[in-house]
This record gives sequence, structure tokens and C-alpha cells, in this order.
Amino acid sequence: MLLGALSILRTPLYVPLLFILIGGALAALASFRTPSMTPPPMTKLSWIVLLAGFGIVIGVLGVIGEDTVRHWTPHPAGYGVAWFACFQAVRHFRHIITTSVSPDPLPR
Repeated sequence: MLLGALSILRTPLYVPLLFILIGGALAALASFRTPSMTPPPMTKLSWIVLLAGFGIVIGVLGVIGEDTVRHWTPHPAGYGVAWFACFQAVRHFRHIITTSVSPDPLPR
């Protein structure tokens, strides 16, 4: 998903969109592997962090300047998608680490 986000508008548009869709589908399938590993809910704090991150990305790109940013190899249009992919990955990894999954007891 991150590879697709960072290659937006540098390759034909169907390639990054395909990578983003495949990465999102793999993340969704990995998070549903057991009933106790359902995706973590989006809390108010999660929404604040997500929107603040988007604001920071847009703010930094605005401060640097459009003329400079336009010539970067990873196109700036992908940075928002990359932030979303990283944010979701951290949420899922944190949820996996903090959720203890115990194996089912053996049938007697």
C-alpha cells in the first residue's frame, strides 16, 4: 500500500491504485484472521491523530513551496495516502501486540 502511495503520478495511474487496493485488501484480511483480532475501532483520539497528521503533511508541503515539491521523485499527491497507510499499520500492529490471543484449550 505504501509503495502504491509513493508512486502516484510517477507511473501509470492504474499501477499505484492496484498496489493500494492489494495492500488494503491484504491488511484487511490479515486483521480478520481470528475473531479476537478484528480491526481496532476508530476512537476520538485516533481521528484527531489522523486529521492532525494530514494537516502536518499539507502544512509542511505548503511551507516548502509548490515549485520545490513538484519536482520531488515521490509525487506529493501520494504523501496523504502514505500517511494514512502508515497510520493504519501502526494502529493494527499496536492492536495485535496489546491483544493477547490465547490458543483454544484442547478438547477433552
